[in-house]
Amino acid sequence: MAEDYVRPPLLAEEPRSPHAPRWGFRLFFGLVLLAMIVGVFFLIRWLAAGTGEGSPGVNPTGSASAPLRVMASAVRDGPAQAA
Repeated sequence: MAEDYVRPPLLAEEPRSPHAPRWGFRLFFGLVLLAMIVGVFFLIRWLAAGTGEGSPGVNPTGSASAPLRVMASAVRDGPAQAA
């Protein structure tokens, strides 16, 4: 009979919340998903990057090309008035 006795714990503690593992998994899964999205973003950015020659990036002089200037002035001035 002495072998069947289970001694109670010295310090009483509340049982763990059943929601804690669920939220831990959600947090871990969210961080992994975010890391994958950021990784894919940088991979696509690296694959789509130009070599530098003829790259359509920002013009270092700050001046827009002719078609862009025409479009910008049309947007700024509004539709043409019929006379």
